[in-house]
Amino acid sequence: MKEIKLILITFFIISIFYISCKKKKTIDTSDQSYYYPVNIGRMYEYQIDTSWWDHPNDTSFSATFTERETYDTDFPNQAGQLETRIIVERGSGGFLSPYGIQSVQRYYNASKKIWTIQRLRNMFRYIMLKYPAAEGDTFNRNALNPLGPDTWKVDYIGGSFSVSGKSYSPCLKIIKKELEDSLKIERIVEIYAHNVGLVYAENTNILGRTDTANWVNIPVLNRIESGFSFIKTLVKHDDNIYK
Repeated sequence: MKEIKLILITFFIISIFYISCKKKKTIDTSDQSYYYPVNIGRMYEYQIDTSWWDHPNDTSFSATFTERETYDTDFPNQAGQLETRIIVERGSGGFLSPYGIQSVQRYYNASKKIWTIQRLRNMFRYIMLKYPAAEGDTFNRNALNPLGPDTWKVDYIGGSFSVSGKSYSPCLKIIKKELEDSLKIERIVEIYAHNVGLVYAENTNILGRTDTANWVNIPVLNRIESGFSFIKTLVKHDDNIYK
């Protein structure tokens, strides 16, 4: 009888231990590295909406397509450091085809005590985010490539953001330009959700017509002269497609 009780107690202890180990790890929302996860197995599917207008020539164009990013595997770069390979596919109607290979990784600068998320795209290396970050901080996205300066500013950290019927919190928003008045709309922004990644990106530059009556009281989007808009919205994602 004592042996049976001992077996039952042992089984109970092992069960408790197993359940506790199976519990999902709690992620500290103050850990800013989770605004841009780089681990293998992540998958992101975005809807891309792009448009351009040219009123003087009476032409316009718009298109919607899907872009999928799969964080496939680690591989050594030319310096022997491991980076995560990203397979990019694009298409529409459920049919996607290879679009390119990119890579991403986080790097630590010990002398400056700063982490950077670096992404290699079309042979150019870009700084996507830098942390620890505070509201108002700026960074040059092109600091590691020969292209001209591309300055971004941290607009907010810890806010919430809703898009496509989904809400994300906390979020980090960075901006390159954000201006809207009666003449034009200029908006270049990116929004990252904690433990998700990029959920929204926009590059819009639209000039409004001024040759209509009472134009100053008409929204720019209702009297477009020329310009373009590129909007990238997260539709779905998976933390690990290989699990």
